[in-house]
Amino acid sequence: MPYPPEYAYGYPPPPPQPVYVDDSNSRELSLQVERLSDEVETMRDEERRRDDNRAASQPQSRPAPDDSPSAVLIFRDGRQLSVRNYAVVGNTVWVLNEHAAKKFAVSDLDISATEQANAKNGVEFRLPGMQSH
Repeated sequence: MPYPPEYAYGYPPPPPQPVYVDDSNSRELSLQVERLSDEVETMRDEERRRDDNRAASQPQSRPAPDDSPSAVLIFRDGRQLSVRNYAVVGNTVWVLNEHAAKKFAVSDLDISATEQANAKNGVEFRLPGMQSH
């Protein structure tokens, strides 16, 4: 019994044959295509290197903890506060950390005791425009 046409095996069609035209326009176009292909490949390589450099420069884990000495704020009421990041703005001391910012009035500090305690620990603590008593 013969197979239906959709199941018939035949030879595959022959592959298309390239047509070679030997004129100066096609050679020039071929050279331009080759140069452009090389440029594209060069640009892709540069982009890969940039991506690799960006990935290498980004921290993969948490940064190392800051091991610089902490400053100590000593208040007039005797409280002491160890701080790493602070800013003095006008008559306010801002204490900054990863989670919050707290503010304290400079007038609440025992400036002389704060400067002495920090000097003893090797930390320079000076309030701009303020003289210790």
